Amino acid sequence: MSFLTGLLNRGSNVNIEELVASACKSSDMLCTVSRDLSALEKANSTITDDDATITSHDNEERSIEKKQIEIKEWMEKIGKELTEIRIILVGDDEKDVDEERASKLANAALENNLLRSIASVVIYLPLESSKNAAHIFANLMNRKVEGDTFAAQIISEGGYALDALAKAYGENDQVALACGTMLKEAARHEIINIFILRAAFFWRFLTVHVHNKDFGIAADAFDLLRQLLTLHPHLAAKFLAENYAFFFECY
Repeated sequence: MSFLTGLLNRGSNVNIEELVASACKSSDMLCTVSRDLSALEKANSTITDDDATITSHDNEERSIEKKQIEIKEWMEKIGKELTEIRIILVGDDEKDVDEERASKLANAALENNLLRSIASVVIYLPLESSKNAAHIFANLMNRKVEGDTFAAQIISEGGYALDALAKAYGENDQVALACGTMLKEAARHEIINIFILRAAFFWRFLTVHVHNKDFGIAADAFDLLRQLLTLHPHLAAKFLAENYAFFFECY
């Protein structure tokens, strides 16, 4: 039995609250271990010839190997959890969406701030997991939970998730398109559209990302800019009026 078939068979047996909470924890752990590994690799990059330094270098090498194993384990765990969450929210060729369960998951996602976790961890995810993350993010952005929205939650936190997505977009080409999907879906909401137009990272899309050597990423960056400047014309008009000279200098 394949992993996916196993998930489909589990179906309604999955405890949604525990699944979402676990996915958030896995995301946090993968971020922490990945940052630890980066720090170890940086410290290990300088080697001298004295015995004490060589011994320290050997110890750091063992620590690096241990962190790499941890990262692989957390990647596998969060990958499985994201797959389960995506199937509950959007279904699959073999399983339709159970809206009652999808709504329950959306509630748990808002309560646990799942979108923040996804935005934080996406920079470390392999390609397929980043695609699942994008599907989940896009689906939840269009849901309301007892009148509350994920867009409002993102803005209430100062747009941390948007900053994290923009950072991942610029630092990891492998997940750039997934991040672009999430940013574009978020920007459909006026409060996020205007936030992005006012964010420092907006200008990197205009001056850097549209010139990416990867045509797909460059086109995606241009598409995000097009959406930001056309989807809500009144916001775009005000933005251009305030930034006319600098915008066209960059453009």
